[in-house]
Amino acid sequence: QHVGQDHADHVAAAHAEASVTALRDRGFPIELGRSLLVLGQLERRRRRRAAARAALQAAHDEFARTRAELWRRRAEDELDRTIRDIEGKAGISVIRLPAVETYKIRAVFDPS
Repeated sequence: QHVGQDHADHVAAAHAEASVTALRDRGFPIELGRSLLVLGQLERRRRRRAAARAALQAAHDEFARTRAELWRRRAEDELDRTIRDIEGKAGISVIRLPAVETYKIRAVFDPS
């Protein structure tokens, strides 16, 4: 990537993170999911695959929880692309659990 594009992506990711922070626990789940989706896309473009996967999984889970099916599918597509990137780079296979199972695991390991 071009140096100027790297800087623009960094600035855009910072704004997306600020949006996620501002929307978390404010009662705007679709907007939060969309901000997480944008953050995940930006992180993927910056080749920060683990951060991209985390943001995209959170977006997917938020859309699934609110039954925003079109947005959920879009997040799932981005997440699948990111997982394929991770698998290709590491030569491994990544398992992705459904949102319900992810919530159950989080409840066990992070009951707060």
